[in-house]
Amino acid sequence: MQSCAGARWRLVERNAQRGAGVQPLPTVFLEIINLFFPRKGMIMKLKFFSVNALDPQTDQEMLDDFCLSHRLVSVDKRFVENGECCYWSVCVTYLEASSSPSKPTSAVNKRAQIDYRETLNEQDFAAYSKLRELRKALADNDGVPIYAVFTNAQLADMVTHRATSLTALGEINGIGSAKLDKYGKHFVNVLKNTQADETPPPPAG
Repeated sequence: MQSCAGARWRLVERNAQRGAGVQPLPTVFLEIINLFFPRKGMIMKLKFFSVNALDPQTDQEMLDDFCLSHRLVSVDKRFVENGECCYWSVCVTYLEASSSPSKPTSAVNKRAQIDYRETLNEQDFAAYSKLRELRKALADNDGVPIYAVFTNAQLADMVTHRATSLTALGEINGIGSAKLDKYGKHFVNVLKNTQADETPPPPAG
């Protein structure tokens, strides 16, 4: 009996040293999680697990499944020895989305989702497409994102406002003097050519 008991407690000691497979997450790893999953709009909760020190497999799988499916803040464990009952008590602190209603989408985001193929007529959309091609060429040449030249909304405004002069282009919301000086003439030229293409020829005399 003593031999069996001794073997049993040696197993408990080995599991205690190994943590029965339950190891606290490194602080750096938790900081990375919190960086990419900010707590705004989240609430912190606790979940407790008991992991049998002698036969941890089933309990360990439950703990692993929970940790893999939640946004963790910390994992703390304590070894509990209560007579012949030995186990790991594990406290998992995690984040969960609050039940408060989400904020409405901003007007900027709504505008960015507009399908201009549907909102512009056929001729205007053709002009809009030419402006998009010009914007991409200029952005590639300068090594900047396309939105750093002009936004989709600004291109659509150029078309609908028939902005065939630098003055008209400068009246469009969000177009400052720097962009006007750098890119304005290129877009005005395209708009002029587009408008000329749309002008019907004079009737034959």
